[in-house]
Amino acid sequence: MGGLTVAARELTSVRGKLVTRQGVYMWWSRRDRNGFPERRPVVNEKTGATRLLFDLDEVLAWYDTYMSLPWQGRKR
Repeated sequence: MGGLTVAARELTSVRGKLVTRQGVYMWWSRRDRNGFPERRPVVNEKTGATRLLFDLDEVLAWYDTYMSLPWQGRKR
């Protein structure tokens, strides 16, 4: 589980292409059109505070599917 920065770092380290926090935010802000995963509420057991975080496994699975579509990637 993580926020925008953690998701961007995970995508960059696991998939080998640079993904920025701003890029993840843009995907998230267009989630109604591209199917990007929703954030999930996570409760801190010590303080009881709730935060909305991404499930990184869902983000990685979405990225693999999204980048395999024919219209993705840079045009050469």
